[in-house]
Amino acid sequence: MRAEIRNVVAFAENAGTSGAFMDGQGEKGGAAEQAEIAFDLNFVPTWARKPPDRNPYADGRFEGRDVADYERRERDRGGERRGRFGDRRGPRRDRDDRAPRAPARDTPRDRASPRPEREPSPRFAGPPSGERPAPSPVEIHFIPERRSLGAAVHRIHAAHRAYPLSELAHFFLSKPEFCAVKFDARRGVEPPVRFYQCAECQSLFLDRTQALDHAIGRHADRFFEARETQLEPPQGQFICVARCRRSGRLLGPPNHHAYNENLLQARAEVAPDLSLDEYRQQIETVRDPEAIERWKQEASRATLYHRRDAPPDAPPLKWHEARALLRDQLAPTLIREAAAHATVPAPVALALEDARLRAAVREAWTLENRFPMSLMYALRPALRHMGLHLFKAGDAHTFVTAVAPAPLDPERAIPPIRDALKYLGEHPGVTRAQMLQDLFPGRAPDDPELRAVVGHLHWLVEKGHVIEFFDGTLSVPRRHRADSPPAAERP
Repeated sequence: MRAEIRNVVAFAENAGTSGAFMDGQGEKGGAAEQAEIAFDLNFVPTWARKPPDRNPYADGRFEGRDVADYERRERDRGGERRGRFGDRRGPRRDRDDRAPRAPARDTPRDRASPRPEREPSPRFAGPPSGERPAPSPVEIHFIPERRSLGAAVHRIHAAHRAYPLSELAHFFLSKPEFCAVKFDARRGVEPPVRFYQCAECQSLFLDRTQALDHAIGRHADRFFEARETQLEPPQGQFICVARCRRSGRLLGPPNHHAYNENLLQARAEVAPDLSLDEYRQQIETVRDPEAIERWKQEASRATLYHRRDAPPDAPPLKWHEARALLRDQLAPTLIREAAAHATVPAPVALALEDARLRAAVREAWTLENRFPMSLMYALRPALRHMGLHLFKAGDAHTFVTAVAPAPLDPERAIPPIRDALKYLGEHPGVTRAQMLQDLFPGRAPDDPELRAVVGHLHWLVEKGHVIEFFDGTLSVPRRHRADSPPAAERP
């Protein structure tokens, strides 16, 4: 009997995984895309999915430790005890052998004497009175990723089960690649917010200069190919070289002709957040002969940059020439400007280079994981558009299902269906196995009448006359009273 129920459930699960993939627009995609997304819409806790094992505390044992053996080892040790970190503290002493406590002071402290006032610790000092932190210039909302939403909807269509909307939203939040982050410019902020998004990696910025620096530092290889060329080593006597404290890079002697170019290149790659004067403070002078010799060997190798779209005989460019070309002509083609809205994949949004946007995303992500309000609002119209139905159970929780709930009057059904509907109306939240056991006690699983009821129940679930929830429990749809107004006419 229970095996029959498991076979029905397994059939529904297999149908959800073996069908064709449907993307967010309801179209069928390739099998390769479907294999990239693995869904498990079983929202039952992991500890509740497995049958209960033997009591781990039975027979005085837990995780292989025997309480009796522990007590025996303590007795053999002669009452000797160990400290917190395993140090021996010697034998235990009786209460009478303990040293007496120090007597209380004869002269109590004068309660009228004022205590010295302590200065407040700056670590716990709050913001000044009347001063509030500046609000974030953007509003953040979470939306489901298109391909992930299509795969989840396809699974719900195949399973014929009802899933809680809140748990479905938490499921999309469980992996950042399943959702996206939508940025909206907050109204009334001066100056007005404008977004600058990289077309190559979808990174978002509030400052155009920072967006250009990102495109130059991260995506220069899209336009240029770096090639190393052997040069003649520097000639002359050098008594010192400059070295970057952050990276340990040797920049060469300050009087060398390539020093300024090396300084600008090191700042752009090592510390782009610092100004040139601030980065100069990170430079130290080294007079080690080995360091000077190592710089000569490094200076004999130069990196030249070749345009990928230039003819083969085009002359290569040095680093400062390639950077100027990137900033003036090439990098602006990668930056898209938006006035009010921008959408970024969640993995990219959680690691944005813009500090203000990254802090706002992480704060919103924490609040959304507590209660996924914005994601639930985004899921409602998307699920309805893709052919799913939403209903409430117990006037509290919203569920989503592929079958619209359709109440059926038990008195108008055949006897097997009438008995099943009446039983589920009196016992909501039971499983199939429990219902069959109560309706047919002692029947064998291959009993013809029992198998007929299983078939009727499967038909009732497909038609929406019985709701099967994600955890296998059953219930009948709630019927509205005849004297209650329609849903559209209710206040």
